[in-house]
Amino acid sequence: MKENPLFYTASMAKLCASQGYYEAAAGIYRRLLEKEPDREDLKAALVDVEEKLAEGDAPAGKTERLESLVREWVSLMVEHDIKQKFEKIRGSLRRT
Repeated sequence: MKENPLFYTASMAKLCASQGYYEAAAGIYRRLLEKEPDREDLKAALVDVEEKLAEGDAPAGKTERLESLVREWVSLMVEHDIKQKFEKIRGSLRRT
């Protein structure tokens, strides 16, 4: 998965888990726990997701599809941000 701090949130991990992307959710929870190791809610969520992974509940092939979709989503977010900055610069140049 592409490294992007916007992606690594508890909300995104919860969304991934709710859709059966347990491996992706576990990765996000682990990343968050590196930064905040005392968060009991994150620890509990990680344990829950790891249990589901151990039970074999993860749908085959979904992780790769999720990674592809997230990569595209992040790319679109960055593209949108650049476009907004460009429009702001263009607007300021028109005023001068």
